[in-house]
Amino acid sequence: MTQAYLSSTCDCCGLTIRPESGEDCPRCNYPISYNKEERFLEFSLRDLQRVSDYGGANLTVSGLIGRYSKRLNYLRQLKFGGVSSSFAAIQPAMPLEQRPPVPPVRQSEIAPVPSPILWQMPVGRSSTSVSGMNTGVPSAEEAPQQSPRRVFSFSWKSFMVDQAITIIGLLGAFLILMGALSSVVTIGGNPMLSFLIVFSVHAFFGIAGVVAYRFANFRMIARIYSGIYVLLVPLVGFTGYTLLLGSQIPLSVPTVIAIAATYAAIVYVMLAIYQGFPIFGYLGSMALIIADLAVAADLRLNYWWWPGMLMLLAFLALTSITRSPVTGRERYFPGAFEVLLAPVRVFMYTIIGVCLLSSIVVTVLTFSLSSTNTFSDATLGEIRFSILSMTVLLSLWMGAWLWLAKRTRELPVLAWMFLACVLACCYAFNFSQGGYTLALTGVALLYHMLNRFAGRLLQPFGRLGLYMDQIALLLVCLVPFISSFLLTQQLFYTALNIPLEIASPLYVHADWDAIVELIVVGIGCVIIVSMSLLRANQHGMLEGTHTSWRWLLLPGGFLLNWEFSTLVLALNFDAVWYFTGLTLAMVIIAVVVRGRFGAYWAEPVDVIVLGDMLLALCLSLNKGADLVSALLLGFAALAYSVVLYQRRQHWLFLSLLLAILALPILLFARPYIALLMGIVLPLAAVVIRRILAK
Repeated sequence: MTQAYLSSTCDCCGLTIRPESGEDCPRCNYPISYNKEERFLEFSLRDLQRVSDYGGANLTVSGLIGRYSKRLNYLRQLKFGGVSSSFAAIQPAMPLEQRPPVPPVRQSEIAPVPSPILWQMPVGRSSTSVSGMNTGVPSAEEAPQQSPRRVFSFSWKSFMVDQAITIIGLLGAFLILMGALSSVVTIGGNPMLSFLIVFSVHAFFGIAGVVAYRFANFRMIARIYSGIYVLLVPLVGFTGYTLLLGSQIPLSVPTVIAIAATYAAIVYVMLAIYQGFPIFGYLGSMALIIADLAVAADLRLNYWWWPGMLMLLAFLALTSITRSPVTGRERYFPGAFEVLLAPVRVFMYTIIGVCLLSSIVVTVLTFSLSSTNTFSDATLGEIRFSILSMTVLLSLWMGAWLWLAKRTRELPVLAWMFLACVLACCYAFNFSQGGYTLALTGVALLYHMLNRFAGRLLQPFGRLGLYMDQIALLLVCLVPFISSFLLTQQLFYTALNIPLEIASPLYVHADWDAIVELIVVGIGCVIIVSMSLLRANQHGMLEGTHTSWRWLLLPGGFLLNWEFSTLVLALNFDAVWYFTGLTLAMVIIAVVVRGRFGAYWAEPVDVIVLGDMLLALCLSLNKGADLVSALLLGFAALAYSVVLYQRRQHWLFLSLLLAILALPILLFARPYIALLMGIVLPLAAVVIRRILAK
């Protein structure tokens, strides 16, 4: 008879129900057919109404379950002789009003007895605490020797009777399986017959599992048959492979593995959908991965291309996070297909993790093996391009994942992925140091230009613009070290006339690489200055509470000094005088900045001036006592003038410190100058004080 169903979900546990699931829910056994659910609700309401009418309205569900369980245990002990039957009359589990009526007897047979005292369940009290009230005799709970105990009993007879169908089904499955395996072993010389036997048994268990699953009483047998069907899939593939070995069909081993894995994936996915068993979904995902790798092997791709082949499955698995704009639920996994959602997502993220790790490992291996003869140049080039393709695929997948999942907080990851793609491209095409510096500077310039000219487009994405500027700042600070890592050593060795072998590419040379370095470092300096002004202007002022961005001028000053050092070394100039001139120029810039932007913005420029002074003094250590003392005195006077103009009285100790450092040299080399300074400086101090007082 056709069953009528009210909805596609269970009213008790919410499980999605298919029409062929039977009359009861597979998870909680709640009736799902119209007639059976109606009868169940009628009986349940009648029983609950009886409990409510006779004093149990305030009982909880757990309390009622405990009361019924205790009464059931007591009755079972009566059945097995654990308690004397004389106590049956004094163990009321329910009020006396709820007992079934006694059949009528003749009046002459009734003996005069006192009328019983009717007992009613007190509201809010357990039945066990009052079960012996008004009965005149102690209850079974009050007698220690008569307390019911939980007794475990097992009967092979009852077990065989209850599980007869399951036992017969398992025995038949075992005999069929053993017969098939033994026949394969005995007739191993006939591959065709072995394949037909195994495939027939495989098909039998599959069909039997599908048919048996339609009946509620055969669900256990259906799952066991399905498990045997799944376990026979590799054996079918093996017998099929042995059959193809002796045939005229030219199929390679990877092709056979790909066909068998594809068939297994289809079987596992269909079983997962039909039985709602997620383990089959995981097995199907694993079979798809094996099929994908077998196809890669059949195409004769080297191992470093295999992660790229796995990325194809990761792109297909993005359907598991695609949601419908109307319902907000998964678009491609509705109803019975929902069981595949978790396996697909797990294997998608697993594939992404494996591909990311493999790309890192391959990159490290190529770095370590590039100086050896392990791989040829052509093989190394192929490996580099595989790294590039892997990085691009990961970036595309990440972009698609962020777009489909509507995740805006993780958008800065795309900025890092784009940078990784640029580096992989430079590595694949074997760029020189100049090529790397140009590429990184281009990325930094792109990120900063997006913030400056397309800032409104980035505002809906939160702090994406700030993260892009931080990446740009990091790149422009790394570029000088990539260009000439040992520039500082070369500068000091050259200024101090120390012999140095500068054949290494880590030094500055008068060639096109030096020109490229000057260009990229200059662009980086401009980017930093623009970034600091842009970030300060975004808060509406260049002076006030948001002036911490002014300290970005310090890395800008570092890049300026690096550029100046590159120019001095490339043109073979005397570093002392040129850095002295740079110090004077920075003093002028500090004065201009104070007048244009205020004292706050002049602070980092003053720090840069101090650094240039120290650098010029260090570079002049082998130039003689006269030059060193002259620089110390000149810088002392310059520092005193700047501090007075900037009104930074806390920095006056700098000029005093520089003068004290020059004093020992003057006393031994030029004592008359020390005497002249002792005469002139007090007079100058008086004049300066009067000028400041006015």
